[in-house]
Amino acid sequence: MSMDLSRYIQPGATVSWGALTGTPIGLVRALDNCLPAIGSCNVFIGLTVDEGIRDEHLPYVHFKCIGGGGTCSRYIRNGSVDMIPIHLSDVPKVIRDGKINIDVLLLAVSPHEEDGCVSLGVMTDFLPIAIERAAIVIGERVEGMPWTHGDTRVPVSRFTELVDLGSHVVEVPYRRASAAESRIAEQIVDMIPHGATLQFGIGGVPDVVLRGLTGHKDMGIHTGILTEAAQVLIETGVVTNRLKGIDEGQTVTAFLAGSRSFYDFCDYHPAIRVRRLEYTHNPATLCRIRNLISINSAFEVDLTGQINGEMVRGRYFGQVGGQSDFMRGAAASEGGFSILGLASTNRNETISRIVPRLGDGVVTSLRTDADYVVTEYGVAELRGKTLGERMDGMIRISHPKFRDELRQTSRLTG
Repeated sequence: MSMDLSRYIQPGATVSWGALTGTPIGLVRALDNCLPAIGSCNVFIGLTVDEGIRDEHLPYVHFKCIGGGGTCSRYIRNGSVDMIPIHLSDVPKVIRDGKINIDVLLLAVSPHEEDGCVSLGVMTDFLPIAIERAAIVIGERVEGMPWTHGDTRVPVSRFTELVDLGSHVVEVPYRRASAAESRIAEQIVDMIPHGATLQFGIGGVPDVVLRGLTGHKDMGIHTGILTEAAQVLIETGVVTNRLKGIDEGQTVTAFLAGSRSFYDFCDYHPAIRVRRLEYTHNPATLCRIRNLISINSAFEVDLTGQINGEMVRGRYFGQVGGQSDFMRGAAASEGGFSILGLASTNRNETISRIVPRLGDGVVTSLRTDADYVVTEYGVAELRGKTLGERMDGMIRISHPKFRDELRQTSRLTG
């Protein structure tokens, strides 16, 4: 099933849709099909994992993206993208202020209604403010979309049109962690006290960390993305959210990512709240959480603790995302701190990810915001350390085959 979106999208208009698991696959496919009829349009998106726009139709589209992963990496290779470096906490504001204008918004929503509303289910992201600002809002009822509590309700009256195109909710498959990622995660688990509140990303390291916390007590979760690895901690009572200081008893997130069974678990779950970015990533929120521990990753870190989470060898693969939001939030939290976990090299051990200086000149997060960096070779504590102490610590956790080279470089630059 498809629909003709050309009657809603004027040439030169800006179209946007939900990211990651909130992608309305049928509506994106419909947009792709009608691009020749529209002629040209702009698209503002975050991280997407669907098939997206076909290569032959990319000349019709000018993308503005806040992330370079997923489908966006193909758009970048085809030269169709301008990147926007921005903290996730800032995205709603630039939409509200009109710096990013959205004319047509495409949404994936729950297949059923309650009290005249549908649910955004797996995500909020920047969608609540975009729903307020967009002239045209089109919703796609998606099979398997959970009904979640929080900021996810949208009145049916707000939609220009609601359609059913036969799509299912986007699932994110589990990825097995590498040996290096598992060792990194084991060390991180040892750093986490009982009663802490966790923020974590998606991938091998956070999944292993969460699976390693089954013996902990009274844990909390306040995160940008809630993954399936957290389910067992919630089910078994390891996560109680009792000691957070705010949102007691509630697991708070802006995204859900996992399998259909995980979404079924989240469906109507009374202790899971999917909140908007203005709340989840707001410094005023994060500083009120007790013992907030932020766990993130990066492509490379230099010897002084500067972090690159965006580019690899001249190509944009990552994003600013919420890394700095949560690193600073954890630092402001009573008892909180941030952890950056990354393998010391690339997969074939030919390139060190601990570097003298960031290769593409991109600093995603400042060295002044870094607390701990963890590789499979150990933990480097950076906060309050001199430049020389930082360099020594980072060299100690680098791959042994690169340590002499890094020491030599540190002498020349230090």
